[in-house]
Amino acid sequence: MSDKQLSILVMDDEPFILESIADYLEDFDYLVFSAENGRVGLECFENEKPDVILTDLRMPEFDGLEVLRIVRERSPDTPIIVMSATGRIADSVHALRLGAWNYILKPIEDMSIITHAIDKALERARLIIDNRLYQENLEALVAERTLKLEEAQRKISLNTQRLSALVELGSMEKSSEAEIIQFVLEEAVRLTKSDFGLFHLYDQKNKIITASSHSKGKMLEDIEFPRFPYPLEEAGVWANSIRWNKPQILNNTLGLRYIKKSSNSSLVIKRHMSVPINISSFCIAVAEVNNKKEPYDESDAQQLTLLLTGAWRMIRKRRTEAALRRSEEKYRTMMEALNDAAYVCTSGFQVEYMNQAMINRLGCDATGQSCHNVMEILGGKCTWCPHKNIKWEGHRSIEMVTPEDGRIYHVSNSPIYDADGSISKNMTILRDITEIRGMEKHLHQAQKMETIGLLAGGIAHDFNNILGGILGFAELLEEDLKQIECSDKIIARVVTIIKGSVRAKELVAQILAFSRERGESKEPLNLTIIAKEVVKLLSATLPTTIKIKKSFYSNQLILAEATKIHQLLMNLCTNAAHAMKDEGGGVSVSIADIDLDEDMLSGQEMVLPGPFLYLSVEDTGHGMDENTLRNILKPFFSTKPEGEGTGMGLWVVDEIVRDMGGFLKIKSELARGTKFDIFLPVFNPEIDQSKARLIGVEGSFLGTEHILFVDDEKTLTQLAKEYLTDLGYKVTVFNSPLEALDDFEINHKTYDLLITDLTMPEMTGDSLCLKVKEIAPEIEVILASGVLENVDESTLDMFDAVMQKPILIKDMAKTIRLVIDESKY
Repeated sequence: MSDKQLSILVMDDEPFILESIADYLEDFDYLVFSAENGRVGLECFENEKPDVILTDLRMPEFDGLEVLRIVRERSPDTPIIVMSATGRIADSVHALRLGAWNYILKPIEDMSIITHAIDKALERARLIIDNRLYQENLEALVAERTLKLEEAQRKISLNTQRLSALVELGSMEKSSEAEIIQFVLEEAVRLTKSDFGLFHLYDQKNKIITASSHSKGKMLEDIEFPRFPYPLEEAGVWANSIRWNKPQILNNTLGLRYIKKSSNSSLVIKRHMSVPINISSFCIAVAEVNNKKEPYDESDAQQLTLLLTGAWRMIRKRRTEAALRRSEEKYRTMMEALNDAAYVCTSGFQVEYMNQAMINRLGCDATGQSCHNVMEILGGKCTWCPHKNIKWEGHRSIEMVTPEDGRIYHVSNSPIYDADGSISKNMTILRDITEIRGMEKHLHQAQKMETIGLLAGGIAHDFNNILGGILGFAELLEEDLKQIECSDKIIARVVTIIKGSVRAKELVAQILAFSRERGESKEPLNLTIIAKEVVKLLSATLPTTIKIKKSFYSNQLILAEATKIHQLLMNLCTNAAHAMKDEGGGVSVSIADIDLDEDMLSGQEMVLPGPFLYLSVEDTGHGMDENTLRNILKPFFSTKPEGEGTGMGLWVVDEIVRDMGGFLKIKSELARGTKFDIFLPVFNPEIDQSKARLIGVEGSFLGTEHILFVDDEKTLTQLAKEYLTDLGYKVTVFNSPLEALDDFEINHKTYDLLITDLTMPEMTGDSLCLKVKEIAPEIEVILASGVLENVDESTLDMFDAVMQKPILIKDMAKTIRLVIDESKY
C-alpha cells in the first residue's frame, strides 16, 4: 500500500463499542470515520472513500447486510469486515456470501483481532489490484504482439508484391514510354490499394504541365481533364508536390475533385498522394494516386518513388540513346559546315572522321590512320595524349605553333560519350588564331600605354607641387634682379628658367587632365543638389537639339565624395549627349527612393537589403548592340572614333558606384536609346561620424554580430578588436585558446562567429574548432593562419573559410561578412 494515512469507516449502533473501536484504531495511526447506523455510514462512504469498512450486521434504518450489498455494487474492491454477535453465526455466513471479506464475533475481548483482520484485508486488496494490473498488462501485451505480427506479415506480403513489380518493370526495356508509364500507374494503384492514379509530365522552365496519363477503369472514363499544356499556377493542391518538390500526402482533402463530362456531378477525392520525379533537383514529372480506403503513409510514398525512379531511368536511357543517334547525325552536318579543321578519333587512337576543312589542311583524307599522323601538322607526335587527358579532365584545350609556317592554333579536345556515360571518342578542333593573337598583342600594348599614362598622372600631381615652388621663386628672383644693377645676361637666364617652368607646368596640366584626383574624403551628401547643378551646367553647354528632363523625388543622403558624384553625373550625361549629337533627342535624369529586398539584389555580392537611392539617366540615342553592352564597362573600351575618347568614362562610373557600395544596371536597344540605373545605399544619420568614415571605405562590411577572436599574438588581437569594433561588431579576444574555450562554454549562445589561429600553444586551432562545434554545431568558424602549405585538406574542410596571413584588414572584413551572411540562408 502507499504511504498515505489509511482510513477506516466503523459502523455500529452501540456508542460505547463505536467509540472503543475508533479510539483503538486511532492509536495505530488510522484515520477513523464513525457512523451510528447504515444510512450515515453509506453517506460517509460516498464522501470519504475509506480504505476499509468495519460494520455491525444489526443496525436501525440500514442494517449491515444492506450496507454490504450497496457497497459491493458501487466499489467491489473495498474490503468489508462484518461484526456479528456470537448468537448470530448464520448472519455472518450470509454476509460472507454477499461479499464480506471477514467477520469478527462480538463481544470483542481482544481488540488486536480487529487490526489483524484489517491488515489481512488490506493485503488481500493489494494482491487483487496487483493481479488485475498484471492481467490487464498481459492482455495488452498479447494484443500488441498480435498486431505487430499481423503488421509484419502484411509488410512482408506488400514488400514481396513491390519487389515483383520492380522486377517486372526491369524487364520492360523494349517497351514504349507509354507502356512503361501505364504499367507504373497500374502497379501504383494496386500496391497502394487506391481507386485510380494519374501521371503528369512537367516543364519546369516554363512552369507548365505538358501531358497527362491515367490508370485504367471506368472511374476515369467520363472525367473532364484540363487541356494541355496546363499552367502550374492554375493547378490545385494536387500539384503541391511540384511546387515544393517533395511527396505530398493528404488524408483529409477538402474541395479536391475531378469534373465529369456527362453531368454536373464530380469525382470527390477523399485521400490523395503525389510524388515528384527529379533529375538534378529539377522536377520533370509527377504521379498521383487517390482514394485509398486507409490513410496514405510514408511507405506508400517510398513505393511510388521507387517505381517512378525505376521507370524514369528506363525512359531516360531510351531518350539518351535516341539523342545520341540524333546527335551523331547532327555533329557530322555541323562539322562539315565548320571553317575550322576538325576530326574525331576513337579510344584506339584511330581517326574515325575528319571534316572537309581538315582534309584541305592535310591535302588528303586520313580516316583510318593513327591520330599521331594527323597531329604531325603541329610538328610531330603529341607530347601529351588528348584522349587520355579528357578521360579524366573532360574538355581540354591548348595553344600550339606550327614550326613549318609559325602559325598559332587553338587545339580543342572534347569527349564524346556513349549511352552508358563512358567516353569512347575524342573530337579535336584546330582553330587558326594567328591574326587574333596579333590583334591582342596590339591591344595589350595600347592598354599598357593607357595605364602608363594614368600612373604618370599620379606622379605628375606631386611634381606639379615641386614645379610650383621652382616657378614662384624664379619669378621672385626676376623681380629682385630688376631692383639691382645686374647684367642682362643673368636676367635672361632667369627668364629662360621661368619660360621652361611655364612650359613644364602646361605639360603637367595636360597630364593631370587625364588623371583622377583622390584627395577628397567621403561625407554625407544630398545627391539631388549636385544633380541640379550638373543639369544646370549641361543645359547651358549642350546643343539646343538635346533637351534635358529632370525628375527629383528624394532628399536622402549618401556617403560619397562630391567631385566623384559630379564626375559620375557628367560622364553619364555627356555620354548620353554624344549618342544624340547627330539627330538630337532627350536626356532624362531621375532620382527617387527605393527599398531593395534579397530577391531584388539577386546576383549582387556584398550588397545588403535596405533603403537605396535610385538614380536613372536615360537617353533616346542610337543605343548599343549586345557586343557593346558586354564590353561597355571595361577600361579603354570606347565606341567613339580614335582621338575622341579614352574609353575610361563608364569604367570610372562603375568604379565610383562600387566604391560607394552600390551597383549599376544598363538597358539598351539599337535605335531605341540607353538607360543607366544606379542604386546607391542611403546614409544612416544615426551612425556616428567615426563609423561614417568607415562606411566610405567598406560600407557593406558593417555588422553587429558577436565575434570571438583567438590568436596568441597580442598585436593581432588588439588590431582586430579596434578595427572590427569600428565596423560595429562586438568583439571578444583571447591570446589563450584554453581561456577562450572556457569562456565559450559559458557564453556560447552570445557568439555568432569564431576566428582562430592554427598554430598556438596549449591547443591548436583545429582542436579548438572541434571543441567549439561540439558545444554549438551551428557556430561559424574562420581559420587565420600564416602557414597553410602543409595543412591537410581534411583539416581545412572543417572551417567555413580560410584566410592566409598577413591579412589585409579590408579582406578580413569582407570574409567575415560573407561567412555570416551565407550562414543565414
